[in-house]
Amino acid sequence: MESLSETIQPEDNSYRPPHMKYETPAGFDLMDIMAFAAHGQPYEYFHTLREKAPVAWWQPPADTDIAGFWSLSRYEDVKKCDLDAKTFSSGTGGILMGYSARQQGPKRLGGAALNSMINMDQPFHIPLRMAHRPFFTPDYIAHLQARVEGEVDRLLDNLEAIAKKNDGKVDMVTNFSEWLPMYTLCEMLGIDEKDRHKIVRWMHYLENAQYIISNPNAKISPIFIMKFLWNIRQMFNYGQKVLQDRRKNPRDDLLTVIATTEVDGEPMDQSYLDGSWLLIIFAGNDTTRNSLSGTMRLLTQFKDQKQMLLDDPNLVPS
Repeated sequence: MESLSETIQPEDNSYRPPHMKYETPAGFDLMDIMAFAAHGQPYEYFHTLREKAPVAWWQPPADTDIAGFWSLSRYEDVKKCDLDAKTFSSGTGGILMGYSARQQGPKRLGGAALNSMINMDQPFHIPLRMAHRPFFTPDYIAHLQARVEGEVDRLLDNLEAIAKKNDGKVDMVTNFSEWLPMYTLCEMLGIDEKDRHKIVRWMHYLENAQYIISNPNAKISPIFIMKFLWNIRQMFNYGQKVLQDRRKNPRDDLLTVIATTEVDGEPMDQSYLDGSWLLIIFAGNDTTRNSLSGTMRLLTQFKDQKQMLLDDPNLVPS
């Protein structure tokens, strides 16, 4: 099977769609990531998009080398595109990636970001999803729940101890949000306990990967770049080592499933193993960590909502 990273096509930011039914309304720039940090979620603007430009084209600035993109803001349009892989392919132009002119991004990271399940169409996508399925069933989650609850208790006890020493203040991210998703994921993957702290460190550098790779004007110290490259290399080398071991010595864990799954009748080559490794440890970790941190921030910000939850924990359905 051909690696998706071998079919990459550089985008031309001078491209203009020949047929645009709607004019993209002014008021917010979806291409500016920092706009979300500065202004929060632009709910009113999203409403404007749905009403006036449900299919909108975003044109990049002329002085950049990034590509433009289409945004869909109505549910039915998103659903239609999502279910029509023949027209709206995940494997052909399904992901936009920025590469710095300085070429500071490791090639293995860029290739792994492309060569993963989320960028595959049929007939390859469904077999990979089905192979992972046993580790996401209600029975398996129930099996995992007791261990996760024990880890939550341990982390909360640690938070309480830190708060007593620090005038009631704790860092929720570094002492809870970083560790709980990592623990849960490592239990599913079957990563040895002695190696788990490495996952947290690699997540820190992966969080900065897109910024480092895509921002040619970023002021980054050479020491940080060296550490970044070293950690990314260590992350992939570790993944390659444990996946090779699972092929020889299978266990009842998700790493074994990833290592032994066949695509089109053949074992996945290293480029796709890299992609699967990156996807599972980053996507499976990063989203939950940010959700936990964001939830605590909002509960701190909106104290009435926090009090409602304290008064009635059943408001949280699960």
